[in-house]
Amino acid sequence: MRELFLSMFLALGLAGFANAQEMTGKAAEDTKREILELETAKGKDLVKSPSQAADWQERFNADGLALTLPDGSTPTRDELVAMIRSGDVKDEYINHHDYRVNIYANKDVPHTAVVTWSGDEITVYKGKREHVFEKTTDVFVKVDGDQWRRVVHHVSPVPPGVVLLP
Repeated sequence: MRELFLSMFLALGLAGFANAQEMTGKAAEDTKREILELETAKGKDLVKSPSQAADWQERFNADGLALTLPDGSTPTRDELVAMIRSGDVKDEYINHHDYRVNIYANKDVPHTAVVTWSGDEITVYKGKREHVFEKTTDVFVKVDGDQWRRVVHHVSPVPPGVVLLP
C-alpha cells in the first residue's frame, strides 16, 4: 500500500512539478514564513514531551512519509510515532539553523516547499544518549487546498569536526 501511495504521489507530483516554477514575491515570502513556523513549532514540540512530539508527527506527516533517519533506518510514519510515544526516542536538545526554504507554485498557487537546515541535537534512543550533527531536507506538499503535509524527511549525519556550510 505504501509503495502504491508513493508511486501515485511521485507520478502526480512530477507531472505537476514539470509546470512548477519557484515562487517569488510577497506570496512566496508569506508561504516561507508559514513553513518556517511549522518547522520551529516541530522543534519546540519535540523537546517538550513525547506526546506533543508524536502529535506533531501525526498531524503534519503524510501517511506515506518517505523517512530516512541519521542511522539510515527508514521507519514508516506510524512506526516513528510509536517510537516517540513509547519514549524509545526523545529529543533533549534541538538547535536547527541555517534554514533555506524554496516554494514552488503552479499558476501562482504554492504547492511544494523544500526546506533544508543544519542541526545540532541531543537525542536519547532506547536509553542511549547521542549528540548528533546533521543536514536535513524536508519536503512539504499542500493537500486539500490548504493543509501542508511533510512527504519527505531525510537526515544525513555530519561527522564531528566537519564544518557545516549553509
